[in-house]
Amino acid sequence: MADRVLELDDETQKGLMEVADLAWHCTCREPYQRPDMSHIVNTLSPLIEPWQPPTTNDINNGNNSTHILTKILERWLHWARTQQSPALTTPLSGSISPALGNLTSLTSLQLKFNNICGPLPRLSKLSLLQQIYLRANAFDSIPSGFFIELSSL
Repeated sequence: MADRVLELDDETQKGLMEVADLAWHCTCREPYQRPDMSHIVNTLSPLIEPWQPPTTNDINNGNNSTHILTKILERWLHWARTQQSPALTTPLSGSISPALGNLTSLTSLQLKFNNICGPLPRLSKLSLLQQIYLRANAFDSIPSGFFIELSSL
């Protein structure tokens, strides 16, 4: 359920499963199937303390190593600094599906520094799009009036 790099112990994994299960119940279609707030509070309350980030006093006193969140973040940062994930370093290639133009809730599109080719699809339905980054690709063509149609940019 969580990134293996985090090396979570069994207790932490169990807590994550509880939160995921609670989230699933909170998203039930029918309101009567969703838990009430007291159940949510009672489920989450015992899970909060280990995940609280250290306070300034904890850090100043050198006590931040007792917090699970701090330990996990330190381990992840160490891994991120020493590893190069192919998923993070391999650029995308190919063309963009015209179906991208149907993602009407999209507010930001970041495709810069990839090997994307072919025509740039029409995105005129994306009225909420506020940012678009396309630099350093190999698009064959850009539709006429492409940026005029994107009024929220």
